[in-house]
Amino acid sequence: MIPVLPPGTPVRSSETQTVSVYTRHSAACSKAGDPKWRRCSCIKYIYTLKGGKLTTFSAKTRSWEKAQAQATEIQNSWDPLKQRLRELERRHEEAQQAEVSIELAVERWLLSLRSQLENDYTYRKYETCARKILAWCRAQRFSKITEITPDAIDQWRSQWRPNAKHPDDRMGKSTAGRHLEKVKAFTRYCQHIGWISRDPVLGVKAIKAEKTDTLPLLSGRYEKVLAATHAYDESMRPDDRYGLELRALFELMRWSGLRISDALALSRRAIEGNRVTLRTVKSQGKKKLTLLLPDHVISGLNALPLRSGVHSEYFFWSGTSKVKSLTGMYQRKINRLNQFLSLVDDEGRPMKFHSHQLRDTFAVSHLLAGTSMQDLSWMLGHKSVRVTETFYAPWVPETQEQLEEKMTQALAAMGASVTLNARK
Repeated sequence: MIPVLPPGTPVRSSETQTVSVYTRHSAACSKAGDPKWRRCSCIKYIYTLKGGKLTTFSAKTRSWEKAQAQATEIQNSWDPLKQRLRELERRHEEAQQAEVSIELAVERWLLSLRSQLENDYTYRKYETCARKILAWCRAQRFSKITEITPDAIDQWRSQWRPNAKHPDDRMGKSTAGRHLEKVKAFTRYCQHIGWISRDPVLGVKAIKAEKTDTLPLLSGRYEKVLAATHAYDESMRPDDRYGLELRALFELMRWSGLRISDALALSRRAIEGNRVTLRTVKSQGKKKLTLLLPDHVISGLNALPLRSGVHSEYFFWSGTSKVKSLTGMYQRKINRLNQFLSLVDDEGRPMKFHSHQLRDTFAVSHLLAGTSMQDLSWMLGHKSVRVTETFYAPWVPETQEQLEEKMTQALAAMGASVTLNARK
């Protein structure tokens, strides 16, 4: 019979080390007199003898095999040789982690993303991030994934700005914020796989985008942009006269609120009467959007001649080339259009025209016409109305005039009169 002694009871020999399993039977067990009986369903206990002290505790199992496994683990923990072997195994695992190259890690990450992402447009953005990670690591002479430290990431992050020396680092705050999130996704993947024990980007703060107001093309600005397309054609050789296409594109964007990439990829089949139905690039093809277009916009699109390189099923696109390349081509033409423009903002400062102002014109015009923010959010294809409120309610003179009119009416209802001077 094995003695059941209170924990900490001293025994005679201080050099003996023993770990053993025994069964503490219940009163009803037929094997109550045999603590070494293994096959009953009574709780199994472990006692240890080390340093002259005996300790007993429940193995919290009715299985002799599971209790014995616990006892063996305890016995091994006392063995200096086995402790050393465990330490060597741990170091070997760390060495294996250190052997993972950055190129292999990036390649595996992209393969993992390829199986998760259905949209090529989104996947290409991650490919761009991967290319920048590899280029930066080569410049830093990093070859192993463990060489990427929080300090190195923080220094790289500080170089991301519009006028950066290296082309890969030239980005505004909005782009930099999105780039950092993709870098974080890469390091999280490496930690999840077990290549690194700590995420080096974990403590790096997110980059908050600067809130910028883009002025809509109101107060006659939009008409000036359309007029400039004629001057553009006059200055170009015959095969590079895109005034007709630019006017049709601008009218489409101004009256639909579409981004330039979605507008350029619009197919003729997407238009039925005055309705245009499409799935936007930004929604990764998941969200269907239906909008109404004015008659003159439909007429302008249908009047476009079939230009070489444009498929008959589209207005601007070949149907096979990358929409990003087509967008770049038209953005360069819009840039050149500024040579024939002299727009100014509401403060009288020079203002450069860019395509996204057409989307702002659509948004603010709807707000001024009484469209609710919720409805406008749907028309713009935003994920939430909060995005719409952030970007598409700029404070322009027309909005201020509407607010003043409402305040005047409220004051009149309260019995007060207001005399407003004419705006300068």
